[in-house]
Formats: sequence, structure tokens, C-alpha cells
Amino acid sequence: MSTLDETAIQKKSRVASFDTFRVFAILAVCFGHLDTFEKTCTPLWIFLNQFLRFCLPYFFCAAGYFFAKGVARSRSAPATLWRYLKRLLFIYVAWSLIYALRPSSRLVKAEGFVKAVWLTVADIAALAAENPIDFLFQGVEPGHLWFLVAMMVALAVVTVLVVFKMRWAILPVGALSYVIGLLGGAYLNSPVGVDWGFTTSTGPFFGMLFVAIGWWLADKGPCRLSFAIALTVCGAVLHMSEAILIRHHFGVRVTDIDYVFGTAFYGTGVFLLIRALPGLGASTVLPRWGSLTLGVYVSHLQFIGFARNLFEDIVPEIVCDVLSLFVLYFVSLLFTYVISKIKYVRRLVV
Repeated sequence: MSTLDETAIQKKSRVASFDTFRVFAILAVCFGHLDTFEKTCTPLWIFLNQFLRFCLPYFFCAAGYFFAKGVARSRSAPATLWRYLKRLLFIYVAWSLIYALRPSSRLVKAEGFVKAVWLTVADIAALAAENPIDFLFQGVEPGHLWFLVAMMVALAVVTVLVVFKMRWAILPVGALSYVIGLLGGAYLNSPVGVDWGFTTSTGPFFGMLFVAIGWWLADKGPCRLSFAIALTVCGAVLHMSEAILIRHHFGVRVTDIDYVFGTAFYGTGVFLLIRALPGLGASTVLPRWGSLTLGVYVSHLQFIGFARNLFEDIVPEIVCDVLSLFVLYFVSLLFTYVISKIKYVRRLVV
């Protein structure tokens, strides 16, 4: 879902493994938003809920990596930033409006469409007034549009540090923001937790470190595959172990454990692994699907109800869970493909 995929440079030299893996990463995102297996197989749901947490770190790392490549070629960090901000901001505002003006079907049935829209907008305004910082970082749909805000903030911070000739500070700033996020997020209920007065489990506190890591790796050669595998495995074990301890000792719900200390190693390991396998999926259709991932990401929540209900009462519930996941992805993919071919609205998804 790198926001840099559509630049002219990257169009000429796309790396198959990056696009291929975006398919698996966005499937992980869809899994999380569908709560797949939560009711039918809770232990499996708990395991997969944490095991699949590599997806957003991977997206952030890829964005930082390609942003650095773009800056190196254009030799102007502000110009490169502006190019991506224009695109990201348009998508963020447009989809914020779409979700803000799209009331739930239950509310429409109870109140009628016009009143349902009014009530939805009123709720959003109340949320913004109650906690403006959270609203600024998360937007009208905290489930996923926060990613775009986090991306814009992280790229802006990197650009400022580059302009002021402080490239050495990019990783430390990323690490500091990550620690702030941890103390106010997964570790909030622990003895070291800090209540900052706003949500840190999502947003730039999460994304900044991974964008910084991607930036830092951009001018480094690929690492050995064995090292990437080892870092991924060790990071996954550390992440899962932390999540288990936090859940059992501090009473944190599994859905509230967005990232922990080990996630930094887990996400970085996955990114290095994909980078070490540049030809992954090159002979398949996956890279083409992967190039549409941003559109799938921003649009998929509007199809969740359809995906959940399509096979309900037709097949066993656990089978329905699996089918719903793939229906959600492919319907979102088809929607993105169609919209990307229409001149006047293609900017919503690409």
C-alpha cells in the first residue's frame, strides 16, 4: 500500500515481491476488521489477531523505503513530500466524507436515510469536539483511515529532518515516538504505562518508526535471506510472548494490543524478507492485484456487511468466516479496479 507506488519512477521498475506481499498484508487487514473466527474458534482468532500484526508495519516500512528512493531521485524532499501529500490528503478527505455520509443500515431502517445521515454527522462532530487530538489523528473512521494521517505525519517529519540536515535523527525520532506509543498503548495498564490524554495505539506514534526504518534501509543493500528469516521468527516470537503476558497480567483485550516492543523486530524482519526475495510472485497475477491495494484498503469497510451476510445460514459458520474474508477482498479489489478505470473518480483509489 505504499503511497509511492504510482510515481513515474516506480512504475518503470516495480519490484514484484513488494506488490505480491501487499495482497497477503491486505488480507491480514481484512481479517482483523472482519474479526474472522472470533465467535467460531476464539483461540485461533486470538492467535491470528496477533500473528498477523506484521501487515501495517510492513506497509509503513515500504512507504518510507520508496519515499527515500523518490527523494534521492528528485533531490528535493519537500517537492517529493508535496507530491504525496496532495494524493494522500485528497484520498483521506474524500473517503472521510464517504464514510461520514454513509450511515449504518440499522440506523437507516430506524430513522430514514436523511435523518440517519444527519445523526451520523452529528455523532462525528460530537466526537471531534470531545477529543480533537484523537479526531485529528484518526478521522471519521478510526478503523482504518488513521493510516493515511499517520503516513502524512511521518513523511512530513522525515522531510523536516532532511531539510534541517538532521538525517541522523530520523531513526531516534521514530524510536522515541514508538516508545511514547507503547507506554500509552499496549503497556498503559502496566507499571510503566503513561496516560498521555490521547490515543497512541494508532497514528504517527506507531507508524513513524517503521517509516524511519524503511527510509534508513533504502540506501542499503538487501540483507541475507537467513538473517531476514531469523529476525522475522524472533520478532514474531517476541511479539506473541509480549501479547500473551500483557493480556494475562494486565487484563488488556487482545484487540487493544496493536503493537508491542517485539513488533518493531517482527515488522522489520518481514520487510527485509520480502526485500530479499525480489522475484516473489513475479509470474503470477498477485503483483497486479497488489498494485491496487491502496484502493482495497480505503474501500473495504463499506463491503463488510455484504461479506459477512452473503453465506450466512448457507454454510457452517466457521466456513462462512473463511469465505467472508475472501469475498471482502475480491469485492473490494473488483470495486477498486472498476473505479481506477473511470477517469473522473480514479483518484479515489490510486
